[in-house]
Amino acid sequence: MNDRLSQLKRALPGYLDAWREGVLPSDWGQVANPEVVAALLAEWEALSELASRFETATETPSDPDAFWRARAELMAQRNLELSVQLATPIRLPGVRVAFFGYVKTAVMDARQVKAAIRDAGFLIDGDDKNDSVPS
Repeated sequence: MNDRLSQLKRALPGYLDAWREGVLPSDWGQVANPEVVAALLAEWEALSELASRFETATETPSDPDAFWRARAELMAQRNLELSVQLATPIRLPGVRVAFFGYVKTAVMDARQVKAAIRDAGFLIDGDDKNDSVPS
C-alpha cells in the first residue's frame, strides 16, 4: 500500500494541474482507486486522533497560578532528589593488581564498575541495560 501512496503522491501535482484545466488523464482511476483513498482516510483519521490527544494534553489550565505553583513544587522536589543522588558517593568495586609485561597496574572489572554506577541510579552512555533502570 505504501508503494501506491508514494505513486499517488508523485503523480498528484500533474493530476492537479490537469484537473484545474478540466481534463483528467485516463489512468486517474487506477492511481486514486478506492483502496488508496481508504488508506489515506485511515491515515488521516489516525493522525487526527493523535492530534486531538495532544491538544487535550496541552490545554490551558483553568487556574494558571495554581498550575505553575504546583509545577514549581514538583521541579523543586525533583531538584532535591537529584541533589541527593549527586551527593551520594558511588561505591566502586575493589582494585586488583595486574601485571602487563613488566608494568604493575591497578585495575577494576568494568562490568562491576558499570553495575555500581547503574545501582547508584545513573545511566551509562552506550549501555544496553539503561532501559531496565527504574526512574
